[in-house]
Amino acid sequence: MKNRLITVAFAASSLVTAPALMAQPVGFPAPPPKVSPAQGAIDFHVHSDPDVFGRSMDDIDVAVLAKRKGMRGLVLKNHVTMTADRAALAMKAVPGIEIFGGIVLNNAVGGINPAAVEWMHRMAGGRGKVVWLPTFDSDKHIKMGAYIEYCYLQSMTGPDAQHAWMKHWSKVSLKDVAKVVGDIGAQHVVLSSDLGQHAMMTHPDGMEDMITGLLKEGVSQADIDLMVKKNPARLLGLED
Repeated sequence: MKNRLITVAFAASSLVTAPALMAQPVGFPAPPPKVSPAQGAIDFHVHSDPDVFGRSMDDIDVAVLAKRKGMRGLVLKNHVTMTADRAALAMKAVPGIEIFGGIVLNNAVGGINPAAVEWMHRMAGGRGKVVWLPTFDSDKHIKMGAYIEYCYLQSMTGPDAQHAWMKHWSKVSLKDVAKVVGDIGAQHVVLSSDLGQHAMMTHPDGMEDMITGLLKEGVSQADIDLMVKKNPARLLGLED
């Protein structure tokens, strides 16, 4: 009888204390969201290994992480070589996520070179979709066209940036981006990460941070979906 009473008392005590044990401990990070803010998004600007610059993850590692977070796709970008072949291999290694490549028309591929674009487009797998005008080999270093691409990396630059190589760039805050979206309309904007550098957050984490930050700045979820899902999908020839 005594043992039964002890058992009942212990069970009652457990019922009382259980909610307290489930509360978020003070001083610990919040748990991950059940659904990633980047679910269904396409990161249009992914830098990864192999590269001539230091990158934090390779093509396959990025694809695995992005798929785990429910992202729809990635576009691999390299300043000195085309990435259509790499995209085909990464997509074979990580089925279930769309991976595309392209070519940047810097001096390494002959500059404004139609032949380089043609051969990139013909690459087996059909993953070569994007052509970027020159980046660091351009006098102006701006991309012009029907869409404006905003990269989250630009919100990490400026005098207070984490790394020395980022300090000479002007910072574009998420508040600035929200204003531009309001001025020109989300239908003309694509949001991407431009991440992959050593000692930086991962590409999917950057997409999550950017989306969450823009929502706090008053950008609607509908406009976010347009800029990270529908606009990139349209440019890549994917169905909505």
